[in-house]
Amino acid sequence: MLAKLGFCTINKLVGRAYMLKVDEKLRTPKTAYLDLSALLPQALQMRLGAATYRVRSQDHKLYIRLDNKLIDESEPALTTSLPVHIDCDITNTDWLPKATIHIQMRGFAGQSCDTFLALGITIELEGDANDYVGKGLSGGRLIVSPPQGFTFKDEENDIIGNVCLYGVCGVYRRHVSIRNGRVHSHGAMSGEAFIRGIAAERFAVRDSGANAVLEGTGDLGCNVEMMEVGKVTDPREIAALRSLVEDHRHYTGSEIASIAQFPSPSTPIRPGDTSGLQATTGGARYLSEGGEDVIDLVLPRTAS
Repeated sequence: MLAKLGFCTINKLVGRAYMLKVDEKLRTPKTAYLDLSALLPQALQMRLGAATYRVRSQDHKLYIRLDNKLIDESEPALTTSLPVHIDCDITNTDWLPKATIHIQMRGFAGQSCDTFLALGITIELEGDANDYVGKGLSGGRLIVSPPQGFTFKDEENDIIGNVCLYGVCGVYRRHVSIRNGRVHSHGAMSGEAFIRGIAAERFAVRDSGANAVLEGTGDLGCNVEMMEVGKVTDPREIAALRSLVEDHRHYTGSEIASIAQFPSPSTPIRPGDTSGLQATTGGARYLSEGGEDVIDLVLPRTAS
């Protein structure tokens, strides 16, 4: 195949996108008007000086990885089928210091933006993003806010897509969502996400440790059917909720967070129990079966 194309090695073929042609004979009614021309130009035609091949060597330090030890000690099993037993230590905490790298982006991100974001990295997006934002968040900080000049209400508009913050795991943290005048606090790997707007469906499912503040969610958020809840009576917990909302205001400029008011200690409602929903002058409010106030934060009546 290489000889047919006029090349003797794969390396000489790298970057030569002009060798790709659309086979018009394979067109179907569905693809009859599909234009692939934007995918085929060489990078050099679109960005002068763009690298189309490796321009510097990289050291990934693979020689110090635990894999090498496991492979070496597994050799008897791999070569002679003899059983082996390996005893070793492993760690997943060799991260950057906090706030080492800060990336500010403007525009509209696609799928899986900021996935597996590591400790020490902050990514701030001014715009919006599609599904799976912050999937597997691993200690980093994620901030999403609308573009400057956005005139619609943040709490009424989606800014990130479905299944965001999926599969985050680690130490116990809380999710806080502000919607219709109330803060929902949910237990959920360490890391932070501040979202000035609504997340679509299935936000933060299969999580066990991120701090997240947002201004609304679609259906099935935060694994409510699996959520463990309890009384929020410890002043330190209330202070932590207040701190999260203040951080949300600081990082995103949220108007809702700037007018939020915290009441006395409360009891979160248990999943599936909506019998105590009622309206109050301070906004939507939940009551537990015993009539206790279960709202964590009430907005003034003037708030929308």
